[in-house]
Amino acid sequence: MKKEEEDTILASEFTFDDLNKPDTKLTVKFAKQPDGKPLDKSFSEIIATRKEKIISNVLKALNHKESIKILMRLELTVHKFDPSSDGPGAWIEKEAIFTNKKATAATKANYKNIVDDQLNEMMAKVENFETADGASFDSSWTIKSYDNLYINIYNIRKIRGSSYIPTPEKYSNPKCGLVNIQNDDQECFRWCMLYHQSKQQKHDHRVTVLKKISDKYDYKDIDFPTDTDDLYRFEKINEVSIFVYCLSNEKGFKLHKPGDPNYIQKDIVYLLLIEDEERSHYIYIKHIDHLFNLHKCSDDKDKRYCPICSKKVHLNEYNNHLSKCLKFAKDSTLLKLPSQGQVMKFKNYKNMMERPYIVYADTEATLIKTGHESKIHKHVPNSACFYLVCTYDETQNRLWHSVGENCIVD
Repeated sequence: MKKEEEDTILASEFTFDDLNKPDTKLTVKFAKQPDGKPLDKSFSEIIATRKEKIISNVLKALNHKESIKILMRLELTVHKFDPSSDGPGAWIEKEAIFTNKKATAATKANYKNIVDDQLNEMMAKVENFETADGASFDSSWTIKSYDNLYINIYNIRKIRGSSYIPTPEKYSNPKCGLVNIQNDDQECFRWCMLYHQSKQQKHDHRVTVLKKISDKYDYKDIDFPTDTDDLYRFEKINEVSIFVYCLSNEKGFKLHKPGDPNYIQKDIVYLLLIEDEERSHYIYIKHIDHLFNLHKCSDDKDKRYCPICSKKVHLNEYNNHLSKCLKFAKDSTLLKLPSQGQVMKFKNYKNMMERPYIVYADTEATLIKTGHESKIHKHVPNSACFYLVCTYDETQNRLWHSVGENCIVD
């Protein structure tokens, strides 16, 4: 395929409906496949070239709207050969639509992961159609072209922690390390922070006990119920790092909001955000290693969870590991590069070692015509030679050469 034709096939358009509407739609329109040209790329390969632009457009919607949910839908054309048609037979076509199961809430903290999850679910549907029994059609149908990828964007209320919601049954066992405070107001985040300051003993999670605690934190400009933006403000005011996790059907848990790495060594809080149809609620994570089931064997008992890289680290190495993770989180590298304009020079000439041997090698080849339109000539080796030179003893110098069709092998 020529480069110009390939670029035309891979071309696509990104268009938004009116972003001022409560619900909008991002359309990724794929260029039509030329008639008679078979698909030479899988859906995953096609999406890989557009993924970054899809993510940037979802961020554009997030910048315009306070909180959104996204759902992906793919339009494609399938066809099959019908031998029963008049004459020699004919290809018949129909439109197929694949839709993901559930719209997912996206924030500026997790939108990249949400786009990944939606794309992976869609790619699994397409792959199942391509390799299995043809999904909802019989197995003789094949994909002719990918037409449009729609990303439906729904405007929703911000996810805010409010009044008490029972802990999901799967994690209600105390061994899971969760502390669910039964507040009857909209300030579950403040109650979690009060418990964080308590001795965290038996009955300390009760509201009547927490009311007696002198709160050291400043809640200036923090709204209740509390959303992610409020948490970011709270971190800066009080120099505390807050990690918020939420439930995921596939992975069990996923990171909803990362903590500020600047304050992670001063004070760190783990919260779990749960939802029902109308409300959201923060649960205090007392033992994150229990919740994530990190201590699976006796070797893990002296290990601690690193919130930056999500790995288990031995207590003796934890502080050193955390400092390296923090540096990587801030600078995206553990290497310290020189400032602009600095020059590195080699000075330790006394440490230099002379190379003992040098090999000079060369080959010659004959151009043979092939008769093809694209590859008109072929290089056929006709002679080869290499010369081994010893830098400290000339008597060890050697010259090897060979002439003929098998000169390389010889």
